[in-house]
Amino acid sequence: MARGSGPSVILPRLGDRDGVPVVHGPAVAALLYLLVVFVIAIRFRRGPGLLTSVLALVGLDYLFAFPYTLGVESIREGVTLLAFLLVAEVTSGLVVRARGKQAEAETRAWESRALYSVSDAMTRSVLPEEALRALPEHIVKIVGVPKCAIYLQDGPATLSVYSSAGVSPKPDDPPEPATV
Repeated sequence: MARGSGPSVILPRLGDRDGVPVVHGPAVAALLYLLVVFVIAIRFRRGPGLLTSVLALVGLDYLFAFPYTLGVESIREGVTLLAFLLVAEVTSGLVVRARGKQAEAETRAWESRALYSVSDAMTRSVLPEEALRALPEHIVKIVGVPKCAIYLQDGPATLSVYSSAGVSPKPDDPPEPATV
């Protein structure tokens, strides 16, 4: 089998165009494999991206590097593998970070909408007492907690329920501390 017959089966030689040689063969295949590694790392993250890197090198080595073997036999092939692995690792890392930031932004957007809704409900009340009475029901509805209550201090060590919504708190139960 002639040295150039492998690449010509997959990527036909296109020849010169206007006196400028067209890049073909292993270089184009390496770029296409690199694109595949990039897409797999974006879509399926780290593990599949790294596996695709190794498979891309095996494919490049077997189909385009004479004597068509399945191993890293030269420094050039080692550098190629390293480049594929770096692209997969960096791409998957960036995707993981971007998805984390997206989830964080969605959480902040939901919190902002919930706070705006509570603020809007409170400002619609004419009297502060009306706002405090409506607030627990609104919080149960918007935030999705099973119960909400506003306790007021009656004396130095006693609390009483001023307003509540959801599952009614028992009069003997002390209020649960709020966590944010």
